[in-house]
Amino acid sequence: MKYKLSKNDLLVAGLTALIVLFSFALVFFYNYQQTHDDMIKSLQDRALAIYNSVDSNLNIKSFDAVKNNKDMNSSIYKEQQEFLNNIRHATGVRYLYTAKKNSKGEIIYLVDGLDLRADDFAFPGTKLEDEVIPAMERALEGKVILPDSIIKTNWGKIFVAYFPIHAGENHRGKVIGLLGMEFDANHQYDTYLKSAIFTPIVAIITCLFAMFIMVKFYRKITDLYNKATVYAQNASNAKGRFLSNISHEMRTPLNAISGMTRIGKENIDDKKEVTQCFEKIDTSVNYLTNLINDVLDISRIESGKTKIENRPFNLDTLIKNIITIIQNQTNEKEINFICKYDLKSPYLIGDELHLQQILVNIIGNAIKYTHNKGKVEVIISDDNIDNNKSKVNFTISDNGIGIEAKQLPTIFKAFERADNAMEQQYKGTGLGLAISYNLVKMMGGELKVRSEVDKGSSFFFDLELNKINEEEYDRYIKLKNKYPNHNIDKLRGIKILLAEDNEINREISKYVLEQNGVIVEEAVDGKEALYKFEQSKKDYYSAILMDIKMPVMDGHEATKAIRNLPHPNAKDIPIIAVSANAFEEDIERSLMCGMNDHISKPIDFDDLIKALDKYIK
Repeated sequence: MKYKLSKNDLLVAGLTALIVLFSFALVFFYNYQQTHDDMIKSLQDRALAIYNSVDSNLNIKSFDAVKNNKDMNSSIYKEQQEFLNNIRHATGVRYLYTAKKNSKGEIIYLVDGLDLRADDFAFPGTKLEDEVIPAMERALEGKVILPDSIIKTNWGKIFVAYFPIHAGENHRGKVIGLLGMEFDANHQYDTYLKSAIFTPIVAIITCLFAMFIMVKFYRKITDLYNKATVYAQNASNAKGRFLSNISHEMRTPLNAISGMTRIGKENIDDKKEVTQCFEKIDTSVNYLTNLINDVLDISRIESGKTKIENRPFNLDTLIKNIITIIQNQTNEKEINFICKYDLKSPYLIGDELHLQQILVNIIGNAIKYTHNKGKVEVIISDDNIDNNKSKVNFTISDNGIGIEAKQLPTIFKAFERADNAMEQQYKGTGLGLAISYNLVKMMGGELKVRSEVDKGSSFFFDLELNKINEEEYDRYIKLKNKYPNHNIDKLRGIKILLAEDNEINREISKYVLEQNGVIVEEAVDGKEALYKFEQSKKDYYSAILMDIKMPVMDGHEATKAIRNLPHPNAKDIPIIAVSANAFEEDIERSLMCGMNDHISKPIDFDDLIKALDKYIK
């Protein structure tokens, strides 16, 4: 079909093109500069974060002890090299190293954080390249070198930064060396370049449409523009959407905690009102804890840290425990909850805790997305494959809001939810199903779903699990329960050394322990804890609760130092880590440095009391 263009149409098209070109030119130049600034700022922030982490844990003695490659076998070199190497791997920085001036005034490498077998590994005493000397000289004068641009080299784009390292207490004395780091900036630069190019390209395309299709087709042009916008938004990183969602989810309970604290203060004489405030604060804290646990769970799964632990368990007991857990949720919404199971072989070998997590997640979702007085049904059945193995089928169905067919392919992806509009009505991170899907897969099954909008959903999976008889299960339970339930009376009157740099955390821990009859002495950092223990008499302290990240001396260093003391209790005093570091590698590191146990913050004080009871003789 041909369209005849009038003079007015051409005039409007021309004016539209000029306006669009002018508008996009303004946007282009603003976006160009802003994107560049954001890119540099993100690199600078990463560099500062790495410096702060390294500086607080760096052994400044290495700047005197390490001079050349003959010192590579020394313990201080190995410790610092491993430390920098771990930081480098954890943060993704390309190069991370320390340097100083030698007796000849030359700037030389001290400890290189590269893998020892790397082709470009720098040995101690190696002179630095001439082109970086001027910037390093400034760093050795005490200046922080954070460039406002990236460097183009033959092997790509890089961002370098140099930080002075100070001697003395809290590293505030004279400059004794520097910390250098280099980032691979190719990804950031490409993103920046694409962003800079994207705007004028869109401007040109839009102008061509405006000139040749004209105002008569403005609705079509608007529609194309809207589709392009939606496409760009859908192409955004899913984790970016998650951060926005998690921010909202965290602010809601934080706001409740803040508000209830204020109300409690204003009604301090009204015991009933204050009690209600505390109950609501406790609910919000539990919600926050579950939120953080979800994030940690998906992080462990994606990084391959989660392990399936196959142990004997009673499926009948597990089902009853789950019914107890979700009972309040079903009662609040008056859900008709039905659980059908008739097990031929209830005694199995599998990962009971992760199986419980899967079922609680899926049943919890079913309850959440089912209207009041709706129906949720759980059916569990098993078939004997042979004398040693059983196939267990789990089906969870509801008559809730359902899921659209087009959204089913992404329902098990991390940070995705069935419909963004639901986020305004239902709380959650969008991680529960992703966690469950991955855990089922790790157990050898596959989580599947059938759903229809306004009619409900059905989630189901099969697991093949090894069977045991009741006698074998009872024998396992007897071994598992070798330690009886904790005895609070046994803890009364014991002395515990609490090492914690945060005053509020110390106050809370001290209060709870003293309420259980424990005598608590405090230390504000690892160095003070080491001193107090070293000066104590035999059997003066019954245990040490040790925070990990503390100034002056952290919990790991303090623990190693305590274990090496000639004190009669140094080797066997229970040292329990109490830390916000909750990943598996954090727990392993605590145990490797000589601690007996690791309890993650926020502290479950029942677990803490049980741990004390377990280790204190």
